[in-house]
Amino acid sequence: MKYVEKTWITNPTWLPATWSRAGRAIRTTKDVEGWHNRLNRRAMKLKLSLYLVVTLLYKVANALPNDRPEKLKKKQGRILHLWDMLQNDEISVKVLLN
Repeated sequence: MKYVEKTWITNPTWLPATWSRAGRAIRTTKDVEGWHNRLNRRAMKLKLSLYLVVTLLYKVANALPNDRPEKLKKKQGRILHLWDMLQNDEISVKVLLN
């Protein structure tokens, strides 16, 4: 436990804000994993050099959709609102988790 505290909690190099996803809009890695797999398949198939991989990354990043489905936006908004309420001591952790 001392290792975790020393390395991840109190170490100024790895502040919790840099690795914790708590209270942030994107809470899943599924989108990133899917994107990474597609990118990896394209790059490996073509056996690209680093320069061409960077070019591919740029093109793929510009092609990403900028918005999420309305249902997901509403759900995300509710979650962020609940986080704000928790931080302002308006609700308990138990209420947040229910």
